[in-house]
Amino acid sequence: FEHLFQESPHLVATLHGPQHVFESVNPAYVRLLRRDTTGLTFREGQPEAEPSGLFELLDRVYASGETVKSREHPVRVAGRLGYFNFIIAARRDWEGRVDGVTLLATDLTEVVRARRAAETAHRELREFIAQFPSPMCLFQGPELVFTLVNDAVIHCTAKRE
Repeated sequence: FEHLFQESPHLVATLHGPQHVFESVNPAYVRLLRRDTTGLTFREGQPEAEPSGLFELLDRVYASGETVKSREHPVRVAGRLGYFNFIIAARRDWEGRVDGVTLLATDLTEVVRARRAAETAHRELREFIAQFPSPMCLFQGPELVFTLVNDAVIHCTAKRE
C-alpha cells in the first residue's frame, strides 16, 4: 500500500479527528498544494477551499460515517480554481467508531478547461455559420452528413423544390 500511496497520481490524504488534522498526504497532494500540510488541520492547510463546501463535507462524513462522492467539484487550491473528482470516506478505529476520514481526489482541471474551451469554440462556430449571409453548412464523416446548416442553405434548397 505504501508504494501505491507514494506513487499514485491521485491526491490522497488521511485526516484525523473532528478537526481533520492531516496525518499523511501523498506526494501528488504536496505538489498540488505546493507544501506539506502534515500536522495542520484541513482549515489551516487549505483555507482557500472554504467556499467550495469541502469543510462541511468533511464534517458530514466524520459525523455520519457515510461516504461522499463529487464530480468536477470546483475548489480553489494554491491560488487557482481547480476541478476535482473526489471521494471522502470515514475511517474507523478497531471498535468501529469514526476516528478520521480519507480523501482521494483526481485533479480534472485541465480536462474540464479543455472541454469548456471546445464547447465554446463549437458554440462560436455554430453562431458564425448561423449568421453568415451566404449558404454555409458543416458536414461530418466520410458520408458527409449535414450536422449544421444556416438559413441561407435552407432558403436555397427550398427554392429548388
